[in-house]
Amino acid sequence: MVEIRSTTGMISAVTLPDNSRVWLNSNSKLIYPTRFSGKERRVKLCGEGYFEVTKDTKHKFVVEARSTEIEVYGTEFNVEVYNDEYIRATLVKGSIGMKYDDSRHMRQLVRLVPDQFVIYNSRTGAIYLDQANIASSTSWKEGKIVLDNTPLNDALRMIGNKYNVSFDIKDQKLLGNTFTGTFSNQSLDVILRYFTISSKLRFHQIGLEDGNRETDGRAIFEVY
Repeated sequence: MVEIRSTTGMISAVTLPDNSRVWLNSNSKLIYPTRFSGKERRVKLCGEGYFEVTKDTKHKFVVEARSTEIEVYGTEFNVEVYNDEYIRATLVKGSIGMKYDDSRHMRQLVRLVPDQFVIYNSRTGAIYLDQANIASSTSWKEGKIVLDNTPLNDALRMIGNKYNVSFDIKDQKLLGNTFTGTFSNQSLDVILRYFTISSKLRFHQIGLEDGNRETDGRAIFEVY
């Protein structure tokens, strides 16, 4: 097995044995075999990855993302599995299906069409399917954060993924804020200052997360 890691602030790209291409976002890991054998091509993702899968109808491509499996049928899509509770998949081209356990612990399959995303809650077994903003969801691949009327929760999630930080929103009323803007090489301080100026949000670092090897040193900011 081969293990590829992308460190904080870094984007990595790898070509798999079947010539499929994968981009890894900051603090992500991909595990795959040196040679695909058997009836399927199976990889394991921790963090976030963008996949361009080589079509092969005889050998299904499968992405393991914690308790879910993303079945691929020759396509382009994004998978995010930073959070212990939520797994998110966004389809750009082609077709994918997510296998997940529902609230009764029964295995289910939900299929996506292009420009859709699905979020699975591994704690409750619930899923949420909706239209995706592809430019915003995949902008990290070009080293950017693109916000297009993006809700605060999603905007902070994208920033947290890139800079390896977490945000604790104290006032739920703040979740009604949305943001538009594009960031590329700006520092975290500059981006947070933009949020402060545009919406009067305040950020205060309150400590570091305890966690496994993937999350050690992850700063936590209180948002109020």
